[in-house]
Amino acid sequence: MIWKKARKGIVGIEAAIVLIAFVIVAAALAFVVLNMGFTTTQKSGAVIQSGLGEASTALEVDGSVLAYSEKGDNINYTVIPIKVSPGRHYVDLDPGRASILYWSTEAGSFADVYVVYGYIQYSNGKYYLVAKYEDGTALYNGSTDGTVSEIGSSINITKIWELLDEKLEEDVYAAVIWVDYMGSFDTNLEVGEKAIVIVAFNTESVQPKAYQTVKFEIKPPTGAPLTVEKTMPPGIDEGVIDLG
Repeated sequence: MIWKKARKGIVGIEAAIVLIAFVIVAAALAFVVLNMGFTTTQKSGAVIQSGLGEASTALEVDGSVLAYSEKGDNINYTVIPIKVSPGRHYVDLDPGRASILYWSTEAGSFADVYVVYGYIQYSNGKYYLVAKYEDGTALYNGSTDGTVSEIGSSINITKIWELLDEKLEEDVYAAVIWVDYMGSFDTNLEVGEKAIVIVAFNTESVQPKAYQTVKFEIKPPTGAPLTVEKTMPPGIDEGVIDLG
């Protein structure tokens, strides 16, 4: 009897091995493609989120914008209360990185008037002003200065302005003062904290008058600036004026 060698079984095994190899390669390629797709989607999401963050305003006005006239006719300073916008954790308001622009229909525009930052200190039943220049040099040291930096038994904004006006000579200047902060003070305005932006006008030529429109732009390092535009009332009396 003559035996014939049968190779059908071996051929079938070889075909199965080749098929398995193709399946493994295809699966690996599919994984690579899917992984690249997920990575691209994540990067796109991050870019979109970053764009939305830049487009949205990091700050918002926290109440009424006020103005003050010492003798009537002209405005000596304005006050803008600010807080962090919903969805933000903090906003960097260091004068070295943030800026405040001022513009009026009569006086024109001033590129960056932000020169002083600080906070209100409470000690032994009295409030005191702690204020520094952009470079960190002390303007007022709070309670350690004694009555020199004393505001009084309440937070009197006009008294804050008077203290700043004694030391600052710029035609137009802005100061950001924290009136409510948590923990140790830093230049980040955080959720739950409150600050006021005081923009003061030292000379009559730049002081807003009746019917004039003024605009303030507070620009943090990231996020869209907070723009506040107000028109002065027809008659400006002595004292505090609510601009809305």
